[in-house]
Amino acid sequence: MVSIPGQEETVETPPPPPVHPAAAETQLEGPPGTPPFRTVLPTPGAPPLGSAATVVLQDPQPHVPFTPPPPPASFAPPASLAPPASFAPPASFAPGATLEGGFELTASLGPDPLGEWWSATHARWGPCRVLALSQSQAAARGPHLVIAVRLAMGIPPDPRLELPIGAGGQPRPWVATQRLESPSLPQALDAGRSPSLRWARDLAGGLAILHSYGVTHGDLSPENARVPTQGAARWTRVALAPKPGGGDGPSPEGDVYALGGILSALAGETEDEVFAKGLQALAQRCESEPCPTAAEISVALAALEELPAASAEHPWLWALSGALLGVGVGALGMWLALS
Repeated sequence: MVSIPGQEETVETPPPPPVHPAAAETQLEGPPGTPPFRTVLPTPGAPPLGSAATVVLQDPQPHVPFTPPPPPASFAPPASLAPPASFAPPASFAPGATLEGGFELTASLGPDPLGEWWSATHARWGPCRVLALSQSQAAARGPHLVIAVRLAMGIPPDPRLELPIGAGGQPRPWVATQRLESPSLPQALDAGRSPSLRWARDLAGGLAILHSYGVTHGDLSPENARVPTQGAARWTRVALAPKPGGGDGPSPEGDVYALGGILSALAGETEDEVFAKGLQALAQRCESEPCPTAAEISVALAALEELPAASAEHPWLWALSGALLGVGVGALGMWLALS
């Protein structure tokens, strides 16, 4: 109630508007002496609020457009993982040229389906042969040949195998082997030498060694079978198959099939009836499916070599042994033990 001077009446002051409980809870009050909440204070030196001046809000720093970082440099493997530099052979294979590994060429031995053979000498291996692939063969078979030769070079020396002892890389691969002079199987037969069961046993044993190291020959021809007058028969051109690996390439089954053809040829040349029938039975087994392994053929030939000559008086036993070979070549050894 407010009294106005000079008047008898009084004017009532209206009560303040009611405050909603929720709004009352959110009403903030600062400490005594501070302005109410949300009070805008003038900035010193700034134009008064409501004037025509325009206040522009700016970032503390000017805007800089985003620039993506530069792409990383291309990966460069360490020197230990980098591929070796391609081997650069001499300008031409000529007498007196020295190849990688110390193989010194002496003379050309003539052409080969894969290139050209050269005679060479080595301080450790003595007389050697070097097969230099032609440019076309190097382009078509270079990588496959390098892999096959490296695998064959890991096989321990064996008198039944003429193994590679050195190899060169691109652009013109070459393969070096020891030069062991001995006649081939056809040359020995043409010279009148009688076939020996030991030849077949050595050739089968050498092939079994190749297969045990994951190497296939792929070119088991009579010309690549060497039969010296003394020592073991052996295979040449190891890892130098005329076709690369693949569906039509070398395989252990193909090697065994080719070995059967050589056994059949030996059976037709020998005068020993017992050995001829045994070789022919094994040859037929090699050409069947599934064919035995080269190791199984080697075991059967070793057992065949132990047969007494008196077995020729009982030819029916050979028919029985041939049937047993259809089950497994090891059955021949069982028959020998029971005979």
